[in-house]
Amino acid sequence: MASPFAALAARLAISAEGALKRNLTLDRSVAIARSIWPQARVAPVGSFANGTSLHGSDIDLVVDTRGIYSRAGAGIWAQKMEDELIKNRITKPTTTAVHASARVPIVTYIDSKYLIGVDISFTTNGLTNTEYVRRELDERPYMRTMIILLKYWLKSRRYNKVYTGGLSSYGLALTVIGYFNVRKTVKARNCTVEDYHRWIEERDYQRLLVDYLAFWSCQWKLASTMLEPAEGAIYKKGTKGHCGKARNSLLCIADPTDPTNDVTNGTYKIFKLREAMKVLRNKLETVQQDVELDALENIFKKTGREWPEDDQSRQKFKGKSGKAKSKQIKMRKIRKPGMVGTAIRRVTFSAD
Repeated sequence: MASPFAALAARLAISAEGALKRNLTLDRSVAIARSIWPQARVAPVGSFANGTSLHGSDIDLVVDTRGIYSRAGAGIWAQKMEDELIKNRITKPTTTAVHASARVPIVTYIDSKYLIGVDISFTTNGLTNTEYVRRELDERPYMRTMIILLKYWLKSRRYNKVYTGGLSSYGLALTVIGYFNVRKTVKARNCTVEDYHRWIEERDYQRLLVDYLAFWSCQWKLASTMLEPAEGAIYKKGTKGHCGKARNSLLCIADPTDPTNDVTNGTYKIFKLREAMKVLRNKLETVQQDVELDALENIFKKTGREWPEDDQSRQKFKGKSGKAKSKQIKMRKIRKPGMVGTAIRRVTFSAD
């Protein structure tokens, strides 16, 4: 399925040099973590680990303390990790922060040598999630290309963060995996597995993306149903225990690695996102086979208003997105010797 879409994904993904810098950054971080917890499993998770990172992306690293995890303990470990990183000059005090009170305590910093951002968490969820996605993408590599293109599209519209109502990288991967598993399940009722693979091969990336966007923007009833990506099945919300109550305004995707977890619980801009998907689908349907890469990239990149100001569909789904702010500034309480009370350290992270 060689096409301009595959070439664009290669342009947007991390380069070989970028991957090398991130691996060297990982080596430095892993060495510090293992010096503190010799028996811990330390491994990269998320997009870099499964091969869907974009240029300028950070690294997510997990320290698995092998069964002794607790939220209170993880906050202490995060502080210890920060102290050792600064002590060993892996990072600087001005480019690091600890979020001990977060749902998952995390250390965020920028490697002072390679200028790569790193997030270190102390939980095991990311390891199993990454292994699942990597296995699925290795079996069907065309999904990796689609995810890279869709991540770039989401990022340019600031729909790539759950805390701003969008989709996380893991959530996006499950939408792609889930779509193809649903199609495989549906087609298997009327054809063989060989026929299904032939259906894939007969479509280039343009057709696959258009079909995917049609499913998510029009065909699937998001308000009343939920998706089980691993099964390739759609259930009524609440029947599988992932959605305890009717939540018509929220997307619901079950976590294949944790049946109790609704991955997209915070994606509250789903209907606005669906409208944007319709716009992208319409644009992709008109793309010619000999399209230039710059022109194709402009379709995925936001280059101004996508709807006229007087368009009723835009007004209907407008919401409060204008008030959401990107979390580029991290805050951390610090206490100095002899100080009464606490102060706030303001740390600003710049893109690499």
